Amino acid sequence: MNCKMPENVPLFVYREKVEALARKRDGTPLYNDSVEHAAIILQSMLSGAQRSVKVLTGELNKEAYGRRAIVDQVKQFIEDESHSLQILYEDKTLEQEGAKERHPFLEAVAGKSRVELRHVPEQLQSRYEFHFMVVDGDCYRFEPNKEKFGAVAVFGDTQGGENLEELFSTLWSSSDDEWPRRSP
Repeated sequence: MNCKMPENVPLFVYREKVEALARKRDGTPLYNDSVEHAAIILQSMLSGAQRSVKVLTGELNKEAYGRRAIVDQVKQFIEDESHSLQILYEDKTLEQEGAKERHPFLEAVAGKSRVELRHVPEQLQSRYEFHFMVVDGDCYRFEPNKEKFGAVAVFGDTQGGENLEELFSTLWSSSDDEWPRRSP
């Protein structure tokens, strides 16, 4: 199974491929290796989310999460009272005074009752090398190396999604409850 797109594929072609896979939701993997690809995947996953989004991240990279399309999509997602967003982050600069106002994604979700953020303790961060986002337990974007954008995205993989949700829950329960539901 080849999940890698040929190099130099125009972004509109990549977006069409992502949207087709999101509609099919058959577990076909798709490689993504740039901030532009990451943003397309994030937007597609947020737009299709029906109940939960869970993110393990370093800093919610502004190049991806700070784009207007992503911010608009997360605003729309979190307005539904049945939806929830949980974010585990590693970079403590997200806790600094004014951080929410300087980050469009954080500003959009700050103070929402269905949004929780926790800091992953440094001693725990050294025990894994990856980042991921999992949506509704069956869609995800998994970065095996948290220092790079290279990732595999999958729509409709219940087993993989549930495994990531379980891993997220383990990390969540071991993380610092430093910024849940704070208003801006």
